[in-house]
Amino acid sequence: MPLPLLVADLVARWGGDWFHVNGVDYNETLDQLVFSSRHASEIFIIDHSTTSEEAATHSGGNSGMGGDFLYRWGKPSNYGVNGTQTIDAAVHDPRWIKDDGRPLGGFIQYFNNSGASNGGSTVDAIEAPENGFLYNLAGTSYGPINYDFRHVCLVSNSGQGASNAMSNGNTFVNVSQNYMYEVDQSGTVVWQYNAGPTKSFRYECDHPGVIALLGEDPCDLLSISEETLSQVNLYPNPSNGMFQIDGFKLGQNNLTITVVNIYGEVVFEVHNALSIDLSNYADGVYFAKMNFNNKKSITRKISLVR
Repeated sequence: MPLPLLVADLVARWGGDWFHVNGVDYNETLDQLVFSSRHASEIFIIDHSTTSEEAATHSGGNSGMGGDFLYRWGKPSNYGVNGTQTIDAAVHDPRWIKDDGRPLGGFIQYFNNSGASNGGSTVDAIEAPENGFLYNLAGTSYGPINYDFRHVCLVSNSGQGASNAMSNGNTFVNVSQNYMYEVDQSGTVVWQYNAGPTKSFRYECDHPGVIALLGEDPCDLLSISEETLSQVNLYPNPSNGMFQIDGFKLGQNNLTITVVNIYGEVVFEVHNALSIDLSNYADGVYFAKMNFNNKKSITRKISLVR
């Protein structure tokens, strides 16, 4: 096991604020916490599944390690190991990148106040050597030996900072006391806002909190254009019973098809399907109303002929 953190050196340098934990994130899948220490220039992972009693020991929890550090990264010299000083600067806002298909899912991203070669701020990400609920040592220190991803910030940050890895692969950056912006995977700025609060984060429109405040689809992502509606049809028409929907894909969208007879009576209804089967109904004229995302609808006249 690595040697304990060199507490005496940190206390001598920083006094009572020798550790200065300044960011934390929770991984529900692993039931673990990652947090950062500004003055130690490291990020740490601990087991969240332990009881209070187990956390005071070296055993228990999913990891079997109680309250011990499961993983630490950034400055091996802190635990008596000669290794690459990868961070060696104020570090903030560690967070697991959401593992839902977005780039670098499962990596740990953090804000590095002076990671760039010119001393400028960076947003970095590493792939921790995960092994079940534990992390593999690379010799006597934890890997990787360097960051796996880096974005050099447009301006430097001396205080706190934050970032988000977005679902489309973009990186949101909050440079504290300066401004916030977003870059795509090629580093091109796609938008910026001339305000830099101490900390800020970007939440996407499908975030449960956004939906709870503003309702379903607050950004109108599921809207259907009039041009799209004009291209939607049912075929073949007339039909001997089976009709297919043409000109529309479900994807994130919802579709409800309600069929009524000439008397306005509902005879058939189906949700999120691109076909309707009227084989068991009498020949004649019907009207199929297609409702998209409970916002827009169109009606098509269809004929059933055998």
